[in-house]
Formats: sequence, C-alpha cells, structure tokens
Amino acid sequence: MPTYPVKSRGIGKPDYSKDISRSIQRPGYYLKVGQWLTMSGLTLSDIPSYYGWIKTPLAPGASLHLIDFQTGLPYPYTTPAGYIHTLIQRSIIPDQDLRIDDYLEGALGFNMVAVGGMHIWTQDVVGMSTTMLDPTAALPHIVDNIVTNLGTASLIGSISDIGILESVGTEPFPTTKVVKCKWCDFRKTVPQETTKLICPECGKLTLYYSLSKLRHGP
Repeated sequence: MPTYPVKSRGIGKPDYSKDISRSIQRPGYYLKVGQWLTMSGLTLSDIPSYYGWIKTPLAPGASLHLIDFQTGLPYPYTTPAGYIHTLIQRSIIPDQDLRIDDYLEGALGFNMVAVGGMHIWTQDVVGMSTTMLDPTAALPHIVDNIVTNLGTASLIGSISDIGILESVGTEPFPTTKVVKCKWCDFRKTVPQETTKLICPECGKLTLYYSLSKLRHGP
C-alpha cells in the first residue's frame, strides 16, 4: 500500500495553553450576549479627585454606601425586573479594620471584616446574587453595600466590587444612564458611553467609568 507524507499541523488536540497561562497570571472573564459588567466601590483619601467614588477619610465608627463607578450614584442599587445581578469579585485595601455589610431587599445577607494593613481579594464562582431570591428575575430587587470603619483612626484605602448584570429574556441593556454630579447632587440622563459631565448647575467636572463596551478581560 502506498504511503504519502503528510505535514503535521498542531498537536493533535485542542491547545488551551494560552488560556491556562492567562488564568494563572490573572483570572479573566468573558461576557456572553446579554451580560454586562458592573463596578462599585470607594476610595478614601485626602487627595482631591473628579471621580465620584473618591471620598475623604472615614471617621471611626462612621459608615458609607458604595458608589456606582458608571453613574456616581451611591447605593442602594435597584436591579430592574428582567435582570439578575451577581457579585463576582471584591478587593479591599484598608489601613484600619473595617466591615462591609451586604444587603438584599433591605435584609443583611452577608458581611466581611477586613484587618487594617492587609489586602483582601476574593473571586467567587457563585457570588451574592439576586437569582437566589428570584431565579426568573420577575421583580426588581434592591442591593446595598455599606462600609463601616471599625478602627481607631480615620480610614484610608480602597474597596471595589465587580459584578455581572445579566438579562433574562428581556430587551438589550438600556442605552442611557442617570449620572450624578459629585459636587452638587445634580442628575442627568446621558448615553451609556458617557465618562465625564460638566455640571450645568455648579460648573464642575465629574468623571465616570464606561463599561458598556467591555466584553472580556486580558
């Protein structure tokens, strides 16, 4: 029987080496159709900033709501009917002890205590999610995250949450959002891609994130 040389291509099986390498270096994310990233948090510092989530250091015993990075609006956040919101990642870098209380529908669902001087980073396979209350997303749901300073001095540091908002048989994600001026509480409806607003009331600049076009991580 005649034989014919055939040039070998590939390794004879799927090559996931690049994906594995990427995940070892930094776990990534790939969003499906109907999924969008959400980001919220606080940075507590004496350094002035145009970003709405930058606040002055938090006094001992005081509390603050996390702030939506895309709108500058403080939590609580209402997940619309037809959507599921899931917290998938949290990072905390405090110089004082703190506690974060996570509420679903006004009731405490989870909390986390962080020790000052330590960096805490968590990435959950199954995070806190409105699907636990309403798998079909038939109703809107209120989510809130509150930070309390448990230390003896004013709290400096950062807290950031990343979540996924997923539609359940609904229309595409809204093309507009309501943003808040950091300085005077003025609010305006703008396109999702908006990253800055010069307030028509006070004339000052506020900066925001735009996550609507972000589909995957590195």
